[in-house]
Parts: sequence; C-alpha cells; structure tokens
Amino acid sequence: MPHKFAAGQTVEYFALDGRFGGPGLYTIIRLLPEDAGNYQYHIQRTDGSEQRCAREAQLRSASPSTLPPPQQSDRPGHVGGSSRRVR
Repeated sequence: MPHKFAAGQTVEYFALDGRFGGPGLYTIIRLLPEDAGNYQYHIQRTDGSEQRCAREAQLRSASPSTLPPPQQSDRPGHVGGSSRRVR
C-alpha cells in the first residue's frame, strides 16, 4: 500500500497523545520509509517555523476552509516579466 499523501501537499497535523504539540497546517517535505507498517513523513509548518517527522495516522488532508488564501499580486493583471511595451 503506498503513502496516502504526496510531497508538496498541505496537511493538518495532530498529536495522537496530546504531548507532542504543534498541531496545525504543515507541508509534506519528503516521504519517509515505512516502519513496521506505519508510513512516515517529514513535514514543515506552513509558516516555516517548525519541522518534524510524523506518522500517517497523525495527518489528515487539509480541508479548503483551513488552507491559507492564495497570495495576490500587488499589481492587478500582472503575471510577471517586463512591464515595458514592445513596439
């Protein structure tokens, strides 16, 4: 059975026993090998402040309502590149 989550995916982390704090939104950094039937992941908090390893049972897919809004450009209609006009 393969890993449930993919690298780059945003997930919610929660500690199963409540002792290892840090619940919240994390990004999957790397898939780790299976350990005694448990899939593991290297995850990083979405604000970049914390990294940890987590078992698959400690993760769930982040619902759309928990995801941060996409970053907006400060210039409407701008998609990158040069702002000069070509003649």
